Amino acid sequence: MKRKTEKERDYEILFKTHYKQFFYYALRYVNDTESAADITNDVFCYLWEKYDQLTWDDSPLPLLYTLTRNFCVNYLRKKEAEQKKFNLLLASDIYTNSIVETIRQEQKIEQIMENIQQLPPQTHHIFNECFIKGRTYKEVADENQISINTVKTHIKRALSLLRKKTTNKY
Repeated sequence: MKRKTEKERDYEILFKTHYKQFFYYALRYVNDTESAADITNDVFCYLWEKYDQLTWDDSPLPLLYTLTRNFCVNYLRKKEAEQKKFNLLLASDIYTNSIVETIRQEQKIEQIMENIQQLPPQTHHIFNECFIKGRTYKEVADENQISINTVKTHIKRALSLLRKKTTNKY
């Protein structure tokens, strides 16, 4: 059995001791438990990746607070930008009166739906559960007995394939 290095032991203690604390700190910013958990995991992953490069005087807590706050702010900025895009798309749909444009959009939707049907079976299933049925990543992960990161990987793969197929057609 492999023995843990000092870095691994220190990191494990840091993670076990402070994970909850930073989860709740992130939760206050983003007000969503799933996003707070993702952000906290991302912070600790970042910390692990940069562990050898980081230096802290007495306590890693100020660094963890700063990282968590920054990750939350980045998440909120991204979410706000996505909402603005959505609102802009919604507004453009409302003001679009052209029958030709409406038909074109319907054709795009049909093509996207066909492309969704052509996804690999597992990816199609997970994409359908999350985007069509509106279930959370956690629900889909639990139902399929896979990790949330596996669900995210399938979603990324599906979106990438759909983007490639859609941009090639239009």
